[in-house]
Amino acid sequence: MTKQTIYVSASYLKNTNCWRKFFYSNVERIALKTASSHLEAAQNYGQAMGIFLDAYHCGVPYNEAIEPACVWLAARENNLPVGEFRDSAHLRCAAAGYVKEVPYTFFKPAFDKLSNKRRIQGTFEILFWENDYYRIVLCGTIDMVAEYAGIPEVIVDDKTSGARKEQFFWQYEHGIQPMFYSYCEELRNPRGRYLPFLVNAILVKKPTLKAAKEGRGWDGAIYERSTLFEFSQPMMEQFKFWLYGKLDKIKAFCELPDVAKDRFEEDFDLATCYPQGYIQGCPYTALCRLGTAAERAAAIEYLYERGEDSPTIKALKQK
Repeated sequence: MTKQTIYVSASYLKNTNCWRKFFYSNVERIALKTASSHLEAAQNYGQAMGIFLDAYHCGVPYNEAIEPACVWLAARENNLPVGEFRDSAHLRCAAAGYVKEVPYTFFKPAFDKLSNKRRIQGTFEILFWENDYYRIVLCGTIDMVAEYAGIPEVIVDDKTSGARKEQFFWQYEHGIQPMFYSYCEELRNPRGRYLPFLVNAILVKKPTLKAAKEGRGWDGAIYERSTLFEFSQPMMEQFKFWLYGKLDKIKAFCELPDVAKDRFEEDFDLATCYPQGYIQGCPYTALCRLGTAAERAAAIEYLYERGEDSPTIKALKQK
């Protein structure tokens, strides 16, 4: 019998605030068939920027690093929605600005001793637990482990976003991703300490004509880095306690008898997140508003599609 793998990444852990959402996204692996065209454009732009950054941080000159990224993005921008600015021309300018702001020597990628390759764009999948039917796997993608500001090893997470600076960094200061990545890195490569974490952000917007007229040049992106997130042993023990509490609840689902599993989705309290979920744009609100399991099953077939790849493999395929 083929085991089903339940992938647990930092972003998927956010879904554990609503176990129905976790069930749909991680166990059933369903997603809306049609996503927002602006959201798709933002995701494509971010992936293209990632293609450029991976090459640039490996020492590839700008002209050689930007071309594959622009070609990749241009192939996906035929039907951009009206007002969408994140295209290959914008990418080229944003990348050029990044090169001026962040020279080659700013980050010095570490080398993996086993592969003798730079620690850039490394995916990980760590088996946490399994039984005869399920596997629980911790997963993610570490953009870079590099020397930064005199510190030999720092986990660097490249992010491209349209959010404002204050809003953008707040989600990391109060989120779980920095600790999750540092914890998983220590599991994979034990050092007896937890690596600090840095967000390397490119915050993009539509360039203004005013800036060009005033001689300030192209102003479609700003380049910022977060403060360095450092983790003490007591902090990580608290995080581990929280993480294992979440994982134990997932294990409890995996150990349910088949009859109980059939009722797992049905037994959630549908009133707990609606209308909050609707306001926050939860993709599963359309299901939670329905009264019976039969209605939800029909809606799933009509509105959603199922995925099979792990988040890390899917990310690599998209590139």
